[in-house]
Amino acid sequence: MKITPYFITIIGLAAVMNLQAEPDPTAAAKPTPKPAVKNETFSAAILEKYDTNKDGKLDDTEKAAMRKAIQDRAAERLKKFDVNKDGKLDDTEKAADLKAERGARYQETVNKYDTNKDGILDDKERAVMRKAIQAHNAKLNAGAKNLQMVALTKKYDGNHDGKLDDAEKAIMKKTLQIRAMERLKKFDANGDGKLDDTEKAAAFKAEREARHQEILKKYDVNQNGKLDPAEAAAHREDLQKQRETLHQSL
Repeated sequence: MKITPYFITIIGLAAVMNLQAEPDPTAAAKPTPKPAVKNETFSAAILEKYDTNKDGKLDDTEKAAMRKAIQDRAAERLKKFDVNKDGKLDDTEKAADLKAERGARYQETVNKYDTNKDGILDDKERAVMRKAIQAHNAKLNAGAKNLQMVALTKKYDGNHDGKLDDAEKAIMKKTLQIRAMERLKKFDANGDGKLDDTEKAAAFKAEREARHQEILKKYDVNQNGKLDPAEAAAHREDLQKQRETLHQSL
C-alpha cells in the first residue's frame, strides 16, 4: 500500500495538534520524556490571563475566576440582547449579538486604516488594508509551519539537544507513516489504497468533530454541550491572542 505525501502532511498536522493525547509507539527507543505539565489543556493565552500565581497551571481558585469571568460576560450579553426577556438568547437575538460583534471588529478595522479620518475606507485605504492582511496571513502561515516543526522537534528530540538527528528523523517518519496507514485503513471505504473525495470528506469531518470536542472541553463552562455566546467569545479572544503572540514572535 503506497503512502503519499498528502497522508504524511495531514498526519503530521494531527500530531502537532495532539502531541500528548496519542502514545508514541517508538517511545521505548527514546529517553524517558519529561512529565507533562498539569492543566496543559489550557492554552497559553488563558494561562496568561487567569494564572495569577504564574505557576503554569490553573488551581481551583483560578479556574473559578475564569468561570466567573465567562459567566459575567454571558450575563452582560444576555442583558444586552435578550429582547424578549425570557432568560436566554434565541436565534434572532444571537444573530443580533454576532452582528454587533462583527460591527465592532469592522469599526476597529476602519479606525486602523482610515488615514484621512473621514469614517470610511476609500480605494487607497482598502488597498493598504488588503496588503497588510496578506502580509499578516503570510507571516501566520510561515509561523504555523515553524510551530509545527518546533512541536515535532520537541516530541521526537530524544537526546534533548534542540534538533533532530538522522535517527530521530527516522523515528518521526516511521511514526507518521504508521498514523497515515491507520488513517487510510479507517477511512478507505472502498479499499483501493487511497482516499477519494468522499473518503477525504469523511476523514476531515471526523477530525473537525474531534477538534470541536477539544474546544468544548476547554470552553464549555456550563457543560451544556455547546458554546454559548460568552463561551464562544472567550474562544475567539483566546485564538486572537495566540495569533497576536505568534505574529509578534515572527
